[in-house]
Amino acid sequence: MTCAPIASNNQFVASSLAWFDCTGRSVGENGYQVLAAPGSMALSLLLALLTLFIAAQGMRLMFGRSFDMGDAALAAAKIGLALMLATSWPATRTLAFDTVIQGPGEIAGRILGSPDDPAARLQSTDDGLVALTAWGSGKLDVTAGRTAQDQAADPAFAGQPVQGGFAMGLGRTLYLVSVLATLGLVLLAGGCLVALLPLVTGFLLFDRTRGIFIGWVKGLLFLILAGAVTRIILMVETAYLGAWLPRIIAEGQSGFATPSAPIELLAITATFAMIIAAVFYLLAKAIFSLDLTLVARAAKEVVTEKGATIFRESRDTALASPRYELPPSRGSRLATHLDIMTRRDPRLLMDNTARGSEKSTSGPNDGWSRTTESGPRTTSRAPYRPSIGKTDRDNR
Repeated sequence: MTCAPIASNNQFVASSLAWFDCTGRSVGENGYQVLAAPGSMALSLLLALLTLFIAAQGMRLMFGRSFDMGDAALAAAKIGLALMLATSWPATRTLAFDTVIQGPGEIAGRILGSPDDPAARLQSTDDGLVALTAWGSGKLDVTAGRTAQDQAADPAFAGQPVQGGFAMGLGRTLYLVSVLATLGLVLLAGGCLVALLPLVTGFLLFDRTRGIFIGWVKGLLFLILAGAVTRIILMVETAYLGAWLPRIIAEGQSGFATPSAPIELLAITATFAMIIAAVFYLLAKAIFSLDLTLVARAAKEVVTEKGATIFRESRDTALASPRYELPPSRGSRLATHLDIMTRRDPRLLMDNTARGSEKSTSGPNDGWSRTTESGPRTTSRAPYRPSIGKTDRDNR
């Protein structure tokens, strides 16, 4: 992406801020597309970490360690979040890129309630500083005793510790550094963090490496808050200088000497620069000392408790609802019938049991002998004896 060149003179601040914004967007979008491309080093690293994570969960189940609902939901959320942030540019643009690039300006605009363009206001203030430097403080040549419009040299100039031109130049320098350094840091650093997202997303999966991803989140949060607070402070500074500069410039145009203007300008710009530096330090100390793992633990507890509640409610509903029962099978009906008959006449059960024991203990069924528990028992049959001496008639 080709960005517009930086102008000088009366468009220096506005063109510089536009260049920082364009460069930050280009670095973020193009860097993300390169690292998230198929076959890239970042994507290969993510796939390797995903494989190890899934294998670790499988080994956990193999050794008998079951999941509760919170662990399962957290593992699924980590896998889904890692894949989404590392492979989906629309989702990343909504969640991270637009948040760090456009979010601070929107937050500051809503807090201040000002519809004006911040870059235009900052450029207008710089134009006032240039005009003040051009008119000077009314001290043209103190040694010669001449000032603007042939006024006598004001003895107040002799008490100024810093030369007027140097103080005005230093004051404008501090103003430009405060504007460009802070806003440029937020835009460029935000673009770099977004570009590195596919590389750091995989570290979210493991407890040992989660600190890398949490550090990335803290850095993004710091840039968002620092950008918003810096814009608010700079708008306050432009309002302060906007009320002070016109009076000093009007006095200079009228030919009046303003010997205290250079020191006042230096004091104003140095004060706001120190305020911005202190705010950056306090924000960094507050954000990077946060323990974001507490958020993950709280989310896990909420998911576990909510899941248990849903499970109990669904179980109670299932128990209270009428059930549809299938008709019994033929074997089930037969077993039920035999059970009823046995209860009515227990002798049937005893007879069946005795028959079963006899069959299990009997030898070959030869019809002559049977073995029992008490020993062999011989049963004699009456042999066939035909009648001798009788005729067929007698037999009839």
